[in-house]
Amino acid sequence: MATIVLRGATHAMLDDVERAIDNGINAVKSLIRDNRLVAGAGATEIYLANEIQKFSKSQPGLDQYAVEKFGASFEVIPRILAENAGLKAEAIIANLYAEVNKGNSNYGIDVSDGKVKNVVEVGILDSMESKSWAYKLAFDVCLTLLKVD
Repeated sequence: MATIVLRGATHAMLDDVERAIDNGINAVKSLIRDNRLVAGAGATEIYLANEIQKFSKSQPGLDQYAVEKFGASFEVIPRILAENAGLKAEAIIANLYAEVNKGNSNYGIDVSDGKVKNVVEVGILDSMESKSWAYKLAFDVCLTLLKVD
């Protein structure tokens, strides 16, 4: 138990600082519950996209296209990371796929220099728990939307 006293010039600034502290505390609590980490910076997503798209080639009929598009949807995370960093997203995605096809599954975007590199060596990691919950919730939304019709 701890008390943190915050001071700021405006209520908006105090709200931002409070939200940042809350996010940090929740990250620590999450890592205490489950300390497993996965490659960050879009490396996990581009690997999943590649594997799902490979799997789609073995599907019969029109299912192949649905599975392929599902795999391509995982490209959104590295694409947004690249765009937010001011990088050319198409070139970054192509470089990531090239590395994954070489067998380098830990390659992601290092936005500090805009290069594709082994993010585990650099130390860019994501919490396994937060990533798995993000996927579960996204899949639930997709299934709910598909059930509407």
